[in-house]
Amino acid sequence: MIGQFVAQHVNGQQTWQLLVMFLVVPAIPIAIWFMVLYHFYMHDILAHPFFLQAMAWVGILFVINSLDTLIRLYSSNLNLTAEQLGQKSYVLLHATIMMLLTAMFSFGYIEIHHIGGAVIVLFGVMCIFGFNKYSKALQARGN
Repeated sequence: MIGQFVAQHVNGQQTWQLLVMFLVVPAIPIAIWFMVLYHFYMHDILAHPFFLQAMAWVGILFVINSLDTLIRLYSSNLNLTAEQLGQKSYVLLHATIMMLLTAMFSFGYIEIHHIGGAVIVLFGVMCIFGFNKYSKALQARGN
């Protein structure tokens, strides 16, 4: 998902520019945010309920945005676009998938270590696939 997102925003930029844009710039506000939270924690400062609610809503918004981006990228790769399905069907399909993923996670059908394990297995499969393809290309050249 991250690779697809980056590929959509490269637009001929150099590697160092991508590094700054995707790693350095986002790290600055995140570092400041965690410094503030650490300061509150170390000094036993209680945040105002408004800020606690705001943090909860921002977290919910980030989760929804991440799920939506993930679903949109994969549906685009599967050619399940709004043009093909129609706007109503597209929105209904995505809303349903988001609700199902959320329910599966909240009811414990999906746990974070399952996702991590799946990622490790997929990475291993892709490495094996890449190695086999590379070996066949070398053999075809006669090396």
